[in-house]
Amino acid sequence: MTPLTHPPRQGSLWALAWPMMLSNLSLPALTLVDAAVLGHLPEPQHLAAVVLGSTLFSFFYWGFGFLRMGTTGQVAQLLGAASGEEPEVTGQALRKLLGQGLGVALVATAGCWVLGPFLIPEALGWLNGLGEVAEEGERYALIRLFSAPAVLATYVMVGTLIGLGETRRVLALTLLTQILNIGFDLFFVLGLGMAGPGVALGTALAEALGALFAAAQLQPALKRWPGKVPWQALRRGYGAFLRVNGDLFLRTLVLLLSLSVFTAQGAGLGTTVVAANALLMNLFMAVSYGLDGIAHGCETLVGQALGRRDLREARGWVWLALKLAVGGAAASSAVFWAFGPELIALLTDIDPVATTAEGALPWLIALPLLAAGAFVFDGVFIGSTQSAVLRNTMLASALLIYAPALLTLQAHGNAGLWSALALFFLARSITLAWVYGRGGLALPSP
Repeated sequence: MTPLTHPPRQGSLWALAWPMMLSNLSLPALTLVDAAVLGHLPEPQHLAAVVLGSTLFSFFYWGFGFLRMGTTGQVAQLLGAASGEEPEVTGQALRKLLGQGLGVALVATAGCWVLGPFLIPEALGWLNGLGEVAEEGERYALIRLFSAPAVLATYVMVGTLIGLGETRRVLALTLLTQILNIGFDLFFVLGLGMAGPGVALGTALAEALGALFAAAQLQPALKRWPGKVPWQALRRGYGAFLRVNGDLFLRTLVLLLSLSVFTAQGAGLGTTVVAANALLMNLFMAVSYGLDGIAHGCETLVGQALGRRDLREARGWVWLALKLAVGGAAASSAVFWAFGPELIALLTDIDPVATTAEGALPWLIALPLLAAGAFVFDGVFIGSTQSAVLRNTMLASALLIYAPALLTLQAHGNAGLWSALALFFLARSITLAWVYGRGGLALPSP
């Protein structure tokens, strides 16, 4: 058997994964800082308004995550194919892809600015925002809306950096944005007394400066591939780009709706259940950020291998990513099993909430292992730009497994709700693994 030109090594995967893990784990700090600053003001409606507004924008911007995912796989494949081409050819292709992504982000921004003022009040109503809380939440959201071009453009630029394997630059970008957000929060809220609107303004400014820093990071990242922006070519060739991103948008939308249903169903079981489930989901999200870091590394390395048209190397990276993810998931489950009650006690001292959370703890212990495959194979098929696989498996898992499980297990209360969520993640892992096992990983079209 011919030896691999680029043999997969765990060190190479880890070098890409750990900066993304730290970057992902730092993201909740934005919400925590906002809450900490406003939590020291005498009027509670400021904190409540920002919690509602930030929840709305977390879902809103997450829905545009396809701009990041769709860019990463295509950039990685271009980089993998670069060894057989002149640097100027690759450089021009990279700049065309980046320009197309930024063009789509600009169109999406226009849509956000036109529809946002009408949709924001409705969305706050769905989140049960009332009175002064709803009014301040709306002011917060309208200010945050101004940062849409910065946020969406940053998604494209971050996707480019990940595809190029420049994950440390992404970590630097994330940390800078966090530091700026903290500084602006302290200045506008504690210094100028602007409360909720001050938090929104500070976050929007941090996101805008973060976008400028991302653009600055792209300059040295692209210097190996010189070339000019092909302005004429930017007017055409959007078919494949929009197809990939359209599939990823639908996939992300279904995932968001599925998680929203979990929250809404928990709300129907009472305040105590909602609070307990939120605590457990926060613990699971911490694990998911780590698994996402591995998936990001897998996107880059699988995409580059496929760009070199080396399926054997790509499968080697998949195997390494699976071993690393399953090992991390098993370690997380072991921590939850050994220290679950203690972790819950750190997060709440309300006895009914703690008791309810401990009752659902077995599901939290199982969830990382059930979901590990889904995270890795998401990265695999993003890197291979096989977005239809991600769309179809997400739809199948949600409509054929999750929805029936919710209806069937509804009588079992919170245990039934967690069972349905566990089945949803298991179905995602199994369906993606099934497609991959049947030879679903394909070389890109030449």
